[in-house]
Amino acid sequence: MRWRGVVCGRADIKHLLCAGTLLYAAGLFGLSFATAYWQIFLAQGVACGIACGIVFLPAVSCVSHFFKRRRATALGFLATGSSLGGVIYPIMNNRNFNSPAVGFGWGVRAAGFLTTGLLAAACVLLTTRLPTKRGSVLKLGVYKDPAFALYVLGASFVMLGLYTPMFYIESCKPNASRGLFFCHPRLRQTPATVLTHPPAPPAP
Repeated sequence: MRWRGVVCGRADIKHLLCAGTLLYAAGLFGLSFATAYWQIFLAQGVACGIACGIVFLPAVSCVSHFFKRRRATALGFLATGSSLGGVIYPIMNNRNFNSPAVGFGWGVRAAGFLTTGLLAAACVLLTTRLPTKRGSVLKLGVYKDPAFALYVLGASFVMLGLYTPMFYIESCKPNASRGLFFCHPRLRQTPATVLTHPPAPPAP
């Protein structure tokens, strides 16, 4: 994370966003044609992972350039995009992947077209106000601080288990491939379930 911050501070945000958009698009569309594990790993794990690291930090940091008093509020509005995407993408992918007319390949391509369009809009609209800073890309001395080193270690372990329940929660029920969040009755009240399934008939 340290090297990403230094790179984002030295490079132009337009260059970073365009590079990340191209790499993310290549990863997603490559994933749609993947037939082996190593291809999936390279497309989604390596290409999309690096692309996310390139585009996320500049997109978040540039908002702070234009707000001083209400910076937290502005970043809060920015974070709502993650929640909106967390509702739209699972519904869209789940429907496409389980549709005989679409399937996995075109389902991933549909997500790729949507993501590429949104990133292209970000490349045009996002800009910075403050000048770039000079500095070394790699500074190993920062890890001599015990608090920072412990934070990086803890964040690494958190990311290892953060998304695993989200991806495998559907396996809790045999018929869960038809929709999302069926492990517990209370989870059926989530927006994803409301949008993907019709209401249950009234009890006699």
